Amino acid sequence: MDKLILKSTTLLAGILISAPMIITTASAATTGGDYTSSANLTLQAGTGPVDPLDPTDPTNPVTPVDPGTPGASGNLTVDYGSTLYFGTQSISTQSKTYYAHPDMVKDQSNAVKVVPNYVQVTDQSGELSGWTLSLTQASDLHMEHQQILDMHLVVHKLALPVALFLEETALLLGNQVTL
Repeated sequence: MDKLILKSTTLLAGILISAPMIITTASAATTGGDYTSSANLTLQAGTGPVDPLDPTDPTNPVTPVDPGTPGASGNLTVDYGSTLYFGTQSISTQSKTYYAHPDMVKDQSNAVKVVPNYVQVTDQSGELSGWTLSLTQASDLHMEHQQILDMHLVVHKLALPVALFLEETALLLGNQVTL
């Protein structure tokens, strides 16, 4: 009886050890091997403008509270630029620094959200040849028909969020730019 139990145990252990090898061999033989094919995708230039996106999360479209005037259509567009609000300030004989208030946008649920002031440029040309954004002031700043002298616009913490082929990155361009 001891020999029968020993033979049964040995046979059972042998089946358990070799079963995965038999199954693996059988399944490998039935796959038919590998086949390599290719894919083809042609991208053409888009035509904007693109709806404004949240500068803190460029995957979410927003509606600016003060939308301004949209840029021209084409495959390189300025989709949005914040209006700079400095609020009401007291007149002083001293040199003063005034900071623009943050921009306000509405998210998809129509809730108002405060975001940094920003400009959204979309390049849908497909050429990756680059572009330049210039900011100009149409006229001197005025206060009730008087020109404000020696006024400088300074942009702090200028960053460029870049969405290239759906991969988000951010380039820090500098801490301060004086215009």
